Amino acid sequence: MLGHDVERAGERAGHELTLVDLAELDITDPVPVESLLDELGETSSLDGIVNCAAWTDVDGAEAQPEAARGVNADGAGVLARAAAARGIPLLHVSTDYVFDGTPPLDGDGRPRAYLESDPTGPRSVYGRTKLEGEQQVLAASPSHTVVRTAWLYGLDGANFPATMLRLAAERETVKVVTDQVGSPTWSGHLAPAILGLLDRGVSGLVQRAAPAPLAGRPGGLPGGARWDDPAMRLLVCGGAGFIGSTFVRQRVQEHDDTVTVLDKLTYAGREENLADLAGDERYRFLKGAIEDPAALDAAIAAGEPAAIVNFAAETHVDRSIAEPDAFVKTHALGTYALLEAARARELRYLQVSTDEVYGSIDVGTFTEESPLRPSSPYSATKTGADLLVQSYFHTYGLPAMIVRGSNNYGPYQYPEKLIPLMILNALHGDPLPVYGDGMQVRNWIHSTDFARAIGHVLEHGEVGEVYNAGGPDEETNIEVVRRIIELTGASEAQIEHVVDRPGHDRRYSLSSERISELGWEPHVRFHRGLAETVEWYRDNEWWWGPIRSGEYREYYARQYGQQLGLPK
Repeated sequence: MLGHDVERAGERAGHELTLVDLAELDITDPVPVESLLDELGETSSLDGIVNCAAWTDVDGAEAQPEAARGVNADGAGVLARAAAARGIPLLHVSTDYVFDGTPPLDGDGRPRAYLESDPTGPRSVYGRTKLEGEQQVLAASPSHTVVRTAWLYGLDGANFPATMLRLAAERETVKVVTDQVGSPTWSGHLAPAILGLLDRGVSGLVQRAAPAPLAGRPGGLPGGARWDDPAMRLLVCGGAGFIGSTFVRQRVQEHDDTVTVLDKLTYAGREENLADLAGDERYRFLKGAIEDPAALDAAIAAGEPAAIVNFAAETHVDRSIAEPDAFVKTHALGTYALLEAARARELRYLQVSTDEVYGSIDVGTFTEESPLRPSSPYSATKTGADLLVQSYFHTYGLPAMIVRGSNNYGPYQYPEKLIPLMILNALHGDPLPVYGDGMQVRNWIHSTDFARAIGHVLEHGEVGEVYNAGGPDEETNIEVVRRIIELTGASEAQIEHVVDRPGHDRRYSLSSERISELGWEPHVRFHRGLAETVEWYRDNEWWWGPIRSGEYREYYARQYGQQLGLPK
């Protein structure tokens, strides 16, 4: 049934398909499976495999458990390992029978949809063998995908509606069980949805089903315009800032998501950061503060999001030392208001955080289990916000997650931060103020890599978890400055060592092992990313010119005790 709909959906999408039936191929035997894949690989490039093969007779599986296990578990494993050995992504179709059928409850004690992160507990041979198949597929390769779905019905094959129609025609009375609740799912809808997952390179465990007990989105999100719409509807708070705008641009342009941005446009949040999305019907901007419930209500009503992603933050440590009240307001009260809004509407929530909550580390690297030891008003208030998010998961069952990033850099970063500050000063012949000896070590990650990490956790992460996303390279601040001097043609004579920041952390380093297990990894190495960032600032004076000639000049004079040169 599903295989025929995949065939039809693939033909409509212009895919070249090779169809193989179980009668033609024993998927429990590695030899013919490997032979077929090699044969197909000689004539064309295989972009993916969809495994719809399954023993779906639940009662029959109880009578013939080994036969059911052969197809549902062992056969799935054979296919998965053969595909992995050849670098071919596999999408394996599974079932909600891997759960125990007891409705999970939300924080208010009401039944809710199953999430990928909910514990499994199959009660039947069919469910147990399908779960074993899932485990073998996911163990074979991080590029493979398992798609759980629910009761399927369609135009072909045996299915519940067809059986009921047949029995109604044959019998005067049809006896049915009346206390079962499921998510009947049209296979004609599921087929294009799973092909869309392959096209987009989605991997790991996801769920797709019609609305009801089995959640119909990656990570349990309820979906877009339709349950099988691969695009999300998101409320992104702080989406006009540096990292937030990068994330918004990716989600709209690369994932076809519909995004509502709520941002109060402080000095670092600028609509210019999203100028390239102006007029795009998938993007909406609203000005407002996250600590304002009325602004939040308006944004949620306008965007009808399935999830909230919170970038809204005061982020500069120097400003937190001079003006800590703004950091308390945004990070504590603002996060509280967002969590309450998400809880009231049963929305998924993702908090964007920082490696600075861990404090400084001389050797080794921080994991998600490392103790939190913030050292500035900035990191302390971010730590408080993280703890509040975790409390809403543990107390109310809010499907919340946290992603902590290392030091970001890239286009659109406000020039109070080290890299854009040094680039613009170098280009203008101004002094390059370096705190202390400049030997502070930072774990640099390009903003596009961090934005993708956030999106990956949103789609694949386990609720209640924290994920670290660190960059691929560590550099001392003084080496970063020297590299910028090389790239801009400036002089090392411009370096001026200034009094160190109070409580300045010496070294940050994040382990990304947990998020790498979800299939994410950074792609931009620091030397290449830094060179590209220098070129972006060199070519985009329209963006930084108004900043450098405005209030920023007064801030710079207060912070460093010297005036910037006049704009050229």
